[in-house]
Amino acid sequence: SILMDDVLVESNALVAAGSLVTSGKRIKTGEVWAGNPAVFTRRLSKGESKFIETSSRRYKSLAKDYVQIAKH
Repeated sequence: SILMDDVLVESNALVAAGSLVTSGKRIKTGEVWAGNPAVFTRRLSKGESKFIETSSRRYKSLAKDYVQIAKH
């Protein structure tokens, strides 16, 4: 995806792969945006929201692990 100047993507929001978000857009919590140019398409389901939350915690944990490995 490409995000132009002054785009704000709030937590627990999703921009679809390959989308172009034009300048000044605000993607609110729970929203899905897609397209070129990107437009609001729908709200995230509860399951999708939970998946994003769980995945972000997992990636944060992996990043910490890799930093520790790189130090040794």
